Amino acid sequence: MPKLKKPDIILLVVFLVINGLLSFYFVKLHENLQLLTKQEEQKGPELKLLKKKIKKLPQIKEELALLKKEEAKLQEFIPNEEGQTAFIWQLEELAKKNNIELLNCGIKKGVKTYKIYPDYLIYQWELSFNSNYQELMSLLRDIPESDRSALIAQLQINSLPIIKEAEQAKSKGDKYRLNVTMHLDLIARPTKVKVAAK
Repeated sequence: MPKLKKPDIILLVVFLVINGLLSFYFVKLHENLQLLTKQEEQKGPELKLLKKKIKKLPQIKEELALLKKEEAKLQEFIPNEEGQTAFIWQLEELAKKNNIELLNCGIKKGVKTYKIYPDYLIYQWELSFNSNYQELMSLLRDIPESDRSALIAQLQINSLPIIKEAEQAKSKGDKYRLNVTMHLDLIARPTKVKVAAK
C-alpha cells in the first residue's frame, strides 16, 4: 500500500468531515421533511375545509347583501316609533284611493304589546270615516296588503240616514252610507327600550 502524503491525509480528513456534515445535514433535512409531511397530513382536512370556505365567500357575500335588503324591507314593513307619520300618510292615501271621507284619525295614549310579539310595540290608532259598503270592503282588503304591519283590532259600523236623491248622485248611486269607527294596531320596532309582554 502506498504511503499517503500529508496533503493527501488533509484532503482525506476534509473529505470525511464534509461527508459527515453533509450526511448530518441530509438526515436532519429528511427528518424535517417527514415532520412537515406529517403536519400537512394532519392539517389536510382543515386546509380543504378552509379552501371550500374561501371558494364560497363570494356566494356568502351575495347572500349577506340579499339578507340586508330583506332586513331593510322588514324595517319598512314594521316601522319604528318614528314610522308613525309614514303610517298616517299611507292611511290617508288608502282612504283617498277608496273614496273614503276620513273624519278623524288619532293615536290612543300608551303603547301595548302582544304576547306573540314581545319584542314589538303596538300603537293603537282610531279612525272614523264615512263610506259605502263597497268602499269599506275595498279598504278592508287594502289594509293587510299595505306597506305596514297593521291589524284591524275593532270595527264598529253604523248606518247613516238614507240620503236624498240629489245627494245620491254624489255618492255614486248608493242610498246607504256608513259611519265607521276602526281601531288599528300598528306593530312597530322599539328604538330605545325593549318592552316586556304583560
